[in-house]
Amino acid sequence: MGKAFIQESTLTEIADAIRLRKGVNDTFLPSQMATALKGATVALDVIEDGVNFYDYDGTLLYAFSKEEVLAQDESNNYTWQLPPLPDRTKENLTNEGWNRTADSIRTYMASNSWYLAVGCTYHTTDDITYIWMEVSENSPTRQLRIKPSTANAVIIDWGDGFRYEPIDSSSDIVVTHTYSSVKVRETFIIKISCSSGTYYFPGQLCGSADSDNEASGITKILLSNKVTSVRSRCFCYLVDLEKITIPSSVNVHYQYLFAYTQELRHVTLAGNSNTTNIDMYGFLKATGMKSAAWNYQISPTYGFSESTIERLSRIAGSQNARWCYKNTRIKRLLLGVGTLKTEALMGCSSLYYLKFNGNLTTIEASAIRNCTSLVELVIPETVTSIGGSALAGNTSLKRLVMLPATPPTITSTTLNGLPEDCNILIPAAYINDYMTAQYWADYASQMRGLLVQQ
Repeated sequence: MGKAFIQESTLTEIADAIRLRKGVNDTFLPSQMATALKGATVALDVIEDGVNFYDYDGTLLYAFSKEEVLAQDESNNYTWQLPPLPDRTKENLTNEGWNRTADSIRTYMASNSWYLAVGCTYHTTDDITYIWMEVSENSPTRQLRIKPSTANAVIIDWGDGFRYEPIDSSSDIVVTHTYSSVKVRETFIIKISCSSGTYYFPGQLCGSADSDNEASGITKILLSNKVTSVRSRCFCYLVDLEKITIPSSVNVHYQYLFAYTQELRHVTLAGNSNTTNIDMYGFLKATGMKSAAWNYQISPTYGFSESTIERLSRIAGSQNARWCYKNTRIKRLLLGVGTLKTEALMGCSSLYYLKFNGNLTTIEASAIRNCTSLVELVIPETVTSIGGSALAGNTSLKRLVMLPATPPTITSTTLNGLPEDCNILIPAAYINDYMTAQYWADYASQMRGLLVQQ
């Protein structure tokens, strides 16, 4: 075998990766790296039915199977514990911890054989908010919109030697700054400090309109725990935003928060009362999004519509209409809902596995329509009503399993376009009722008896 020559910079990158994943500041000799990696539990890929730990930038740090998480010793004590936290002190970040406890993860995995995303939240160590902003010579003027709780307390350092100090009003204001002598395109680091009280961002971060955000050139945001909330549309249309940290102290119950972002791959939010809900349009057309880690209910209209998020943890609670409408990247979903709302999953063309875990009673109009990769669908025994076109256009469907003892009410369009080779599997004891029920009778030739083990 020939010799392999590795540059010093490559060894440094490997060592940095080990330190990040192990949550340590140790130094490593090249001869020690193999041993260190063995103890790092480095995640090579997502475990679809396991627990996956992400850093704030979307890096997958660890992945554990359900069996690992629920393992017990001879005394029936759990042996698995939370992995080490990543060390971001070099980035001026203080780690606040994982957004789920070990007990809550075990509870989740005990009742769900399903993907779970866990993340850690941070705040800046020096209590300063940092914003990276690219500015071009053709567009040198920028704005920031902010609302302090105390007058004369907030200072904005624009990163070019100019300081706006102090903000002498406690009202919602837009601060404007023009960068001079910009060379083609430069990146400036804006620093927002607060000597007393707190502050929040009351709307579009970079002005009073979505176009202000879109033209801002913001690529990275590290929030201080002096920030109490980020309001509706705060990060909407930040098309260049790649990374963001949101402390656990920040209230995020607002609309359009990450809508229309294009480069943002991942978001971690704390599992507390400040993040109980993503409001309407939260990730609408977030076309760079791959993963998200939180510990709360998702119930927004258009919440993940036309976004590219690939995986979601079990969804519980109640969803509004179109919450995952035309998401072309989502492949697997586990839903614990009572009602699947109108057009909730319509056009999810990559969705091939859909499972309901709960007391689903109603599937509204077009809720699972045009899911062209769906091969099998099991309708739980609790369902009583399926709306118009709810299961229409699922051109790859081969098996539709109906478990309700009484045929759910449907309309003439509920099963429009059902493939001729799709078998409708029904427990043998109920099949005659389906064959004679209104609109179900039209598909009697495709019905097959299903033996159900008692």
